[in-house]
Amino acid sequence: MFNFFKRKKEKEKVKANYIGSDMTYGMTVINSGENIVIIDARTKEEYNLGHIKNSINIPLSEKENINEKLKDKTQKILVYADDIKTSSELSAYIALGGFTNVIDIGKFSEYIGEIEKWLEYQI
Repeated sequence: MFNFFKRKKEKEKVKANYIGSDMTYGMTVINSGENIVIIDARTKEEYNLGHIKNSINIPLSEKENINEKLKDKTQKILVYADDIKTSSELSAYIALGGFTNVIDIGKFSEYIGEIEKWLEYQI
């Protein structure tokens, strides 16, 4: 029974610290000039092919390193990936870590804006 109450409390904490949204809202926040952190939850390879300008890459598989990259637990954090499952899972993990302003903005494929590409070979 203890595990049931523990899980319920964790779910309530996630709901309080994290909201699900969409890329349209994400683009509004990105273009607002507001001080935000943008997290790309895709693999390093996918990130290197193209990512939202000024985003940092924290793949879901490396979620345990989140506290090394994020310090301000009150800063607005936008999370995206190639699929909703990955972005929502990382968003929930970040919220459980005590970050209080986490927004899952969904799928990278829905982003319309400036994209940075990492070119391994320049021609």
